[in-house]
Amino acid sequence: MAFFGAPIIFVAAATIILGIALNIALNILDERYHISGSIKEKIREAFQNSFKIRQWYQQHLPYDLYLFYNSRN
Repeated sequence: MAFFGAPIIFVAAATIILGIALNIALNILDERYHISGSIKEKIREAFQNSFKIRQWYQQHLPYDLYLFYNSRN
């Protein structure tokens, strides 16, 4: 039984060790290059731009076209 169960245990352990190592490496890269902060800022800017675009459409499109636009986006 141990002979057949050993590969499963080794694969599980290797997966966990690899996951921990990748997590540590990505955290080090993020601390060095501040990637997550940059991504958060870009997403925030995209939401603000999207809101401005929706406002523009609401002000400049006829009501029925605006409803059609909102139903698609």
